[in-house]
Amino acid sequence: MNIAIDARRISDRHAGMGVYTFNLLRAMEQIDTRNQYTIFSNPLKTNRIDFKNPNFKTYETPVTIENHLVGDLWRNFYLPYRLKLAETDVFHDPGYFLPIVSSGYKSVVTVHDLVVYTFPQTNSKKYFWYMRQMTKIGVEKADLIIALSFHTKEDLIRILKVPESKVRVVYSATNEHLKPVTDPAEIAATREKFGIEGPYILCVNTIEPRKNLPRLLSAYHLLKTEMNLEHKLVVCGMFGWLYGDVFTTIRELGLEDSIIFTSYVKDEDLPRLYSGAELFVFPSLYEGFGLPALEAMACGAPVITSSSSSLPEIVGDAAILINPYSIEELAEAMYKVLTDESLRSKMRKDGLSRASLFSWEKTASQTLSIYEELHAAKKPALQVFFDDAYLEKVAQPRPEVSIIIVNWNVKKLLLDCIDSIERTIADLPYEIIVVDNASHDGSVEAIQQKYPHVKIIKNLRNEGFAAANNLAARRAMGRHICFLNPDSVVEPGAFQAMIDVLDSDDRIGLVGPKLFNEDGSLQPSARNFLTNLNLMMSHVLFKPIFSKRVRARLVYEDWAHDETREVDWLVGACLMLKRSALERIGPFDESYFMFHEDTDLCYRTKKAGYKVFFVHNAHVTHFGGRSCEQRWGDFTVLKYLASKHIFIRKHYGRLALFTHRVLIMGLELLRLSAALLKHLFSMANKDETKRAVRFYRTAVALELGFIGSLDL
Repeated sequence: MNIAIDARRISDRHAGMGVYTFNLLRAMEQIDTRNQYTIFSNPLKTNRIDFKNPNFKTYETPVTIENHLVGDLWRNFYLPYRLKLAETDVFHDPGYFLPIVSSGYKSVVTVHDLVVYTFPQTNSKKYFWYMRQMTKIGVEKADLIIALSFHTKEDLIRILKVPESKVRVVYSATNEHLKPVTDPAEIAATREKFGIEGPYILCVNTIEPRKNLPRLLSAYHLLKTEMNLEHKLVVCGMFGWLYGDVFTTIRELGLEDSIIFTSYVKDEDLPRLYSGAELFVFPSLYEGFGLPALEAMACGAPVITSSSSSLPEIVGDAAILINPYSIEELAEAMYKVLTDESLRSKMRKDGLSRASLFSWEKTASQTLSIYEELHAAKKPALQVFFDDAYLEKVAQPRPEVSIIIVNWNVKKLLLDCIDSIERTIADLPYEIIVVDNASHDGSVEAIQQKYPHVKIIKNLRNEGFAAANNLAARRAMGRHICFLNPDSVVEPGAFQAMIDVLDSDDRIGLVGPKLFNEDGSLQPSARNFLTNLNLMMSHVLFKPIFSKRVRARLVYEDWAHDETREVDWLVGACLMLKRSALERIGPFDESYFMFHEDTDLCYRTKKAGYKVFFVHNAHVTHFGGRSCEQRWGDFTVLKYLASKHIFIRKHYGRLALFTHRVLIMGLELLRLSAALLKHLFSMANKDETKRAVRFYRTAVALELGFIGSLDL
């Protein structure tokens, strides 16, 4: 894949977009040695990256990003020509702007925030008019949009009416050098450099109206007046637009001797300032991400920040949130932290833990998956961190299989699953990667304590089954990749049996085991691809019409599962693929939050020319539904129906989907009628029939289109 990125914003390495672009490219170079990159850089050598990997090529542009008129002409009319010459598949602008002319490539744009719409009074009218026009063009032209937070995603949907399906959230991260400084001499030297004596409160941001400094100054003055505060207030950042109110407030409150402005701070000094502060305060009125708050936590500073915009999403429970418009609330929170050493200690620890969830490696990996998603229409691909040649060289012994488990609040089941792997895998070289979808039941801590060798990827939110598996697959090092549900227990020899079948024929790309229920009974492990015919055959109302023999052939329902054979679709509780096949087939389709992503993967496996095989002598016990039972109910079943819609429309077309919806609607109407009769004539438990009526009514509404899958 040929990827092009406009990196001219690196010229401003100290502003948000410059920092984002620089770190994204640095991380991308580390994880991707396969795709070809064309990086458009500034003409000044001091403002560009010297790439070491040969797959990263720099094209020196004749204009800088600061020259708006000439730069806009170059971007809109000459850049498309350069992209065409480079045979670009995907073009990414890391900051709002896209060419108005395109030339056959897919485009991605990063939107950092929508402050030009939400706080137009905080900058010049000329600037905001220009940014509004460029932002609107960018989001309209983009095939996909990267938002740095879910709050920014919601702003895009609410303000610019961008379809939700067009936006992907990828969090930013902090620089690697931002970590706690433990050497007192280093901190003392930096304090002396900036003239800081005694304890201090720190604030880092551009000095402009949106950053809310006058209210911080007022809260600080209130503390000095009421508790004889000795702390200085240190403000780091460049002067932006309309900063006069800040100095007016300082003069009116008589704080001239208590405030220290450092202006720009070098990279080596910033972690020392964060680490030496007794408190970091960031009362911004609006942020698209809120990097300074995360930087402070990464360096171990206690953080107070606003309860507005994206900030609660980024800091989580590791900071104190305040109303940014309330001077009294801010002062009270500052007093609470400054007078409670145990609270400060806890906040430092919690902040470090929170900051560890963010990394540029993760940001680059998720961004790369977006490039792959766009390119999938041309050629599906799963880009991995390490290619086979690299792994054969450095991974000794290289894992024969990478076992990927996605977890959400099923600690006991997960531990039992890992234990079964450890007991049964014998001498087979392997690795286990657990992706935790923001569990709160202590799953991660339990794994770290009992199985320290297991690799853990911690997501900030429940990203769903498909997205979480894709994230782990890109890190996998094994020759084979196994996707295993946490509510599964693997029997001895299962992994080896599946590997033997995969290795027996180059045309076999995907295999799955024989599944058993908790009581030892057989669990259907393979099915035909979903069609309206086999849907009717498996429905309770139509089963008697079709013979057992016909159903066994077309639905696999009455098949004894007593032979290894080719099938259409394997149940996703346990799937194993050749690594090379997965790279060619492509990742799980993340349109499916849960259900039918396994059907889709099997379908694409066959379309790519591979065979899908059921392995009868590989046994796995699957406690069906346990991994999602916390959400089981109407929501889950309706998500199942909505996922079927996605699969049918994607692979069979709109006409097939229409026919399917008519059929399902008829079947659900029959069930709804039966449930109503039971309810009216007290033929069953009242609560149970009420729930059934509510469910079938919602199912019918879904098929009629009164609600969509996004409403679920």
